[in-house]
Amino acid sequence: MGPGRVLERDSQLAALASYADEARAGDGRMVLVGGEAGIGKSTLVEELERGLPCAAWWWGACDGLSTPRALGPLSDIAVQAGGELRAVCAADAARDVRFDALTRILRTSDDLRVVVIEDVHWADDATLDMLRFVGRRIRDARVLFIVTYRDDALGADEPLRITLGDLATNRSTRRVKLGPLSEHAVRELAAGTELEPAELYRLTGGSPFLLTEVLATGTLGVPGSARDVLLARAAGLTPDARSALDHAALIGTHISPALLRAASGASAENLDELLASGILVADGDQLRFRHEIARQAIQEQIPPHHASTLHRNVLDALLAAGCGDEAQLAFHADVAGDDALVLEHAPRAARAAAAVASHREAAAQLERAVRYADSADVATRAGLLDEYAEELALVERWDDATTARVAAIELWHEAGNPLREGRSESRLAAVMWRLCRASDSVAASRRARELLEPLGPTTELAELYSVGADAGDDAEAKADYIERAVEIAGELDQPDLTIRTLNGVGYLASGRLGDYEIPMRRALRIALEHGLQQQAGRSYANLTEYLMTDFRLAEAEPMFLEALAYCDEHDVSTYGNCVRGHYALALLDQGRWGEALHEAQTVLATRASPINRLTSLIAAGMVNARRGFPAAEPFLAEAEAVAVADDEPLYLSMARVACAEAAWLAGDADAAQAQLALIRPRLTELEAKQKAAVIAWEKRLGVPTDETPVLAPYAMQVAGPPRRAAETWEKLGMPYHAALALGDSDDEADLREALSRLDAMSPPAAHLVRRRMRKLGMRAIPVGVRASTRADPDGLTRREREVLELVRRNLTNEQIAERLVISVKTVDHHVSSVLAKLGATSRRQVSA
Repeated sequence: MGPGRVLERDSQLAALASYADEARAGDGRMVLVGGEAGIGKSTLVEELERGLPCAAWWWGACDGLSTPRALGPLSDIAVQAGGELRAVCAADAARDVRFDALTRILRTSDDLRVVVIEDVHWADDATLDMLRFVGRRIRDARVLFIVTYRDDALGADEPLRITLGDLATNRSTRRVKLGPLSEHAVRELAAGTELEPAELYRLTGGSPFLLTEVLATGTLGVPGSARDVLLARAAGLTPDARSALDHAALIGTHISPALLRAASGASAENLDELLASGILVADGDQLRFRHEIARQAIQEQIPPHHASTLHRNVLDALLAAGCGDEAQLAFHADVAGDDALVLEHAPRAARAAAAVASHREAAAQLERAVRYADSADVATRAGLLDEYAEELALVERWDDATTARVAAIELWHEAGNPLREGRSESRLAAVMWRLCRASDSVAASRRARELLEPLGPTTELAELYSVGADAGDDAEAKADYIERAVEIAGELDQPDLTIRTLNGVGYLASGRLGDYEIPMRRALRIALEHGLQQQAGRSYANLTEYLMTDFRLAEAEPMFLEALAYCDEHDVSTYGNCVRGHYALALLDQGRWGEALHEAQTVLATRASPINRLTSLIAAGMVNARRGFPAAEPFLAEAEAVAVADDEPLYLSMARVACAEAAWLAGDADAAQAQLALIRPRLTELEAKQKAAVIAWEKRLGVPTDETPVLAPYAMQVAGPPRRAAETWEKLGMPYHAALALGDSDDEADLREALSRLDAMSPPAAHLVRRRMRKLGMRAIPVGVRASTRADPDGLTRREREVLELVRRNLTNEQIAERLVISVKTVDHHVSSVLAKLGATSRRQVSA
């Protein structure tokens, strides 16, 4: 369907044109164009280009290779943009330098600039980070930034899905959805042919790509798949042209004619034949397949034994041309089965990807290298496994990281290298901690210490000491190790090690209620100055956690948002999930329960490690428990199991205090006391804040205690009077805690105020206040939640039940608002409440 035959896309084209007008006026737009494969996304954008001849257009695309180029689309754009952007990309500058150069060019443009990134479903991590980076910074630019992607078969925890969710929160973001053509449109396209429209519609399902291919053959006799249509067309090529086509399919999305001729031996006439067939089209000074589905169809029918020969030809041509794309060379060397070249280029490709925070791609390249490493020496194999494990840890693939670390340890032992063996044992201990395998973590730390201590004050030993080595619950020993790490770090003066030890010092200070901000902010500053992304993520995560546990919520909010932006943009998802979980707890404390649940569910929808799931499980469980929803139980049961497996007093206390509160809200004070009794003996001097919470809950439950909490609001709650404690919690911005403090009172005015606050916030807590009022002999107690809501099996109100039924019919919030004659914002609130009460993480779960 060439120019002039773009049917049933008027509304989408009009939307794109309006976004272009807004961008031209200085209100930048990022437009997400989604649809299934072959639905016409590229055709739509090309039609827009014909309607905007005066705009400057830059095009980039993601490759459909097994391991894509890191920042490939940005490299495409840099060639077209020239100037500073081309220079920094050619120089392999740090990714932030490249991102800054791109946004600087976009923001300084006086005329409309249209940037198109196609096929983002194949994007590497760094490209997804680039989209986040740009999306936050184009609001005041004359830029229309168009992103196309396939939206079919996207999992909830896939990086693209998460990125799209992040982009959708930006005010500059718009969405355009493409669906199949209607039977009426198919009938119009079939006019003048001998094809029966109804059968054509049945065969193609309204897919513009399939319609184009079937109409080009002029017959319905071919099978109903793009593969058969394309192979039928390719069958008419001469043998040399067909060989060139096979080579082209293996080269990728964009094909250099010179490279294709060198690899396949094709002549200029052979390339002309491919263009005449319509399978390939000219694209500037390059060639490309008319449709990506076409490339895949050709590639898939090449026999494996023949494919290795073709990849060898492409590899030789790339090497002869002086290709510097390590990822491309590693890919072709892999399929060609060239061990030496894989080991040469895959690690380089991995390091290049890691340098721009494409950690999934780095892990894939290192996995490729490890597969070919049997012929390498022991030290090389062990080093590759260590690198591989490091990248796996950053993308939360902890089981695979365990396997890689164990294999590396065995090889370092075989090589007789106790320094590297000890370092790998130390890193294995961290992996075991993430997986909440407490005894294995301590054992690995002990083995590391026994290997490293005889070698003197090394970087590796200081790194081990900075996290307390194998001290376990021994707070004094843990502090001693951290202090020794500081001494070694001072002698060695290495930024990475300095940051690690400062984090250890911050941990001690926070646990002892000291000043953690000075060491933590210094650690963060050094990490940012030196571009140490992993260490910056760790420092952000720890600093935000300490601010949250100090109830410095107003101060913490900007830091949480800064930390999340950094972790998302730099793809340090391990620390991003950690920050987000603690942010969920901070929002819980502030009474922003819908937001807390959203942040928690974002983490729980990923493959986060057990220790990273813990805070989100607690946040989700407590939102549901305080609201009185049965969905609380599985969240809190998993949180307790994770904490028990981790076996650290800090995390045990977090989970058990939450479970104690949930039991109390459910009316089981004995179970609540049992939870507190389990954690009480485990608390050390480094869990002063957690001990304060335990003492305060013991007081509420009537457990005799002579101790006074060291944390001010808890101390006030224990000492009383309740009204003063409530005012203290109120000043900290914690309304639920304030209401509970009033509910501890014997004063009727205090209890009535507590009831009025808790009825809207926490029906179970309100019920406990009513019971207290009755026990004290008070009369005329207000009635609580409606009987219809209490009778609903899921605790849904009548309106929420109506919304649920419409969600199950897959109606959008806009459609639900129109059907129920309420605002979209009100529907948003109802949907969030329904998800919370059902314990669902998505509308898809509700529909299912």
